[in-house]
Amino acid sequence: MERAGRHYSLKMALRPAGLHAAEEEDINGRLAHEVAALLACAPHPNLPALHAVDRWPEPPDGYLYFVTDYIDGETFHEWRWRVKPTAAHLLTVFTEVVRVVADLHRRGVHHRDMKGDNVLIRREDERPILIDLGTVRLPGATTLTVGVAPAAPHLLPPECVAFLREGTGSRGPTSTRAFPGTSTRWARCCTRRSRMATRSTRSFRMTACCRPSKR
Repeated sequence: MERAGRHYSLKMALRPAGLHAAEEEDINGRLAHEVAALLACAPHPNLPALHAVDRWPEPPDGYLYFVTDYIDGETFHEWRWRVKPTAAHLLTVFTEVVRVVADLHRRGVHHRDMKGDNVLIRREDERPILIDLGTVRLPGATTLTVGVAPAAPHLLPPECVAFLREGTGSRGPTSTRAFPGTSTRWARCCTRRSRMATRSTRSFRMTACCRPSKR
């Protein structure tokens, strides 16, 4: 969006407040989490600045939206394939990413979906900007997901996959004891996802090791 000659990013919920079905993702909750996370660290040079939060067309039950800076840039992977940065250049970028994550952690905020697509490299100064904080874990807030944390399967941490294997690796009573109040079907679903994550991780590592270096 544009206003007074400046460009901004607008993120809006797909449904008005309280109208999503039980099986649908709680978009309002994700947007609220993202706003809270941005406010927790504002202002920060590696996070989009938050400018407005409201509901449209009416505040009580309208569509939740918020407005942030528009980041003119590209994802980390797009940037590295185009620029082919040196090790020192990569270290500079990674250091900034680590610092913003550390600042979030000091405030009890955990991103939970760290990946190259959620790091934008700003075109004007090559500064990394961390985006998409809708799945963050906030101190004292209710969680939006149950079971496996929201992430691409091949990017799940080894500890998460190991936990799923130990807690849901066997069927029947063992699975339900590991997760009281959950169904065996849910436990099997987690097991399948953990196995898929393991296969994807192995494939990713083999691709990374076997890919010839570009000169």
